[in-house]
Amino acid sequence: MGEKLYLNAQTREFQGLSLETQSLIRIIAGEEYVFAADEHIHFLGMNLRKSSQLVEIAHSLKKSESQLITWQEGLEFALECLSEFHPESYRHSIRVKELMLITRDLWQKYCLHDLPMNPLLKKVFDRLKMAYPDCPGKFLGINFSDQEWASILYAALFHDLGKMGFPAWFWNKPGKFSPEEAQYREHHPRLFYPLGEMFGVPYIVTALALFHHFLNLGYPRNGLIRMFGDYMQDFRFKCILCLLTTNDIYDGMRGERSYRRDVYDHQQVITRMPKELGEIGLRFVPFLDAAFELGGLKSLYAN
Repeated sequence: MGEKLYLNAQTREFQGLSLETQSLIRIIAGEEYVFAADEHIHFLGMNLRKSSQLVEIAHSLKKSESQLITWQEGLEFALECLSEFHPESYRHSIRVKELMLITRDLWQKYCLHDLPMNPLLKKVFDRLKMAYPDCPGKFLGINFSDQEWASILYAALFHDLGKMGFPAWFWNKPGKFSPEEAQYREHHPRLFYPLGEMFGVPYIVTALALFHHFLNLGYPRNGLIRMFGDYMQDFRFKCILCLLTTNDIYDGMRGERSYRRDVYDHQQVITRMPKELGEIGLRFVPFLDAAFELGGLKSLYAN
């Protein structure tokens, strides 16, 4: 799962990019009116224009010039824009990455039988295994490569950059989203595609970011699911997508949210997880339970 969807960032031609990506680059570069851009691409481009580094990159991409930055550096610049646009989403992204680091460590210690296990960790997982008989089930013994873990950590950090494709008031609205607003919200994951194409992000990172709401909420619902169909049929990919979705949902309920006054504690979140996860099931929830019982979440949450 290490191949790239896009051509190498250093050799791409501007006219070879999708029209949506071209529009995004042109807006970042300062063009005031871009005919092909929908409102989400417009908002995204205007927010990314606040980075002088991204403006410079956009100008060079328009000229099909060689790029001297990595895709990680490009997305880091975009993440800085997210921190200014919506600090709450930025903090969420940081915490989801930290949750994935904790999950990785527990996975490697528990799921790989050739590693020595801390007696306390074994005791916790033996007890949780009784409460969650299907976890981790058939995932025992899967040894994800360093590249696969790096991909999911990057996806965890950058998965919500598409939120900048909305007006700022939308994410700061107090109270629950109306049905119309909830449907409008569904556009944010798909906006990672033009970002991924712009910077030449690896296929797996793009796919994880695009579909972090797909398994439980079923969006995005456009042609991207066909484009990434091979990945969605891959067992290892769906496994780490389930991990990402589980951790994203967990932090979404434990972290602060403008539309929710209460901050849920760990047990309240665990109680709500079956409904939130849907068909994904609870097979990865014990990793969060174990992390909580072992004290690994104290630095992330106050309660």
